[in-house]
Amino acid sequence: MSKKMKILHRTIFIFCAAIFLASVICVLISFPSLPDDIGTHFDGQGHFDVFDKKYIGYPFLVTTGTFVINALATLIASKVKTGMKITSEGERKCKDAFQLLIDYNMLAFTVFFSGVWVYCVLTQQPLNTDIPVMILYSLFLVFILFIISVVVLRIRYSSKKSAGTKNNNESNEA
Repeated sequence: MSKKMKILHRTIFIFCAAIFLASVICVLISFPSLPDDIGTHFDGQGHFDVFDKKYIGYPFLVTTGTFVINALATLIASKVKTGMKITSEGERKCKDAFQLLIDYNMLAFTVFFSGVWVYCVLTQQPLNTDIPVMILYSLFLVFILFIISVVVLRIRYSSKKSAGTKNNNESNEA
């Protein structure tokens, strides 16, 4: 991972951790005043359709899972080669693109579950259904951009292309 990528990755991770910790603090402060049974899940119109005991903490399980998945995906991405026939620079850039995809997913899930969902659960307010739709659209868009970037990187950093260019240069010199 390049130096700029490491800084961006760590910044996103710290931002997500701050949102998560802030939501945990809000829950701890609000916990005594919550009713025993609280709404924890929303239907398609944004109204609660599942009620559970307040100590379940379901949004935190999802966000914690997102952190764990992000850490595992980051570890795997750093250790495993892409398997594409590309130069080492192309390999690094593909891994950077994959890391950005992972980081954006973590950011979107953290904002939704630790931010929006926790707020709605603590205040027992209905969910604005436009927010999850916007997050899903943005995740889809980022995934499409990731696919496009990998295709472009594969074309640009193809090791066959580099080898062919070397051979052409050597034959031109002779």
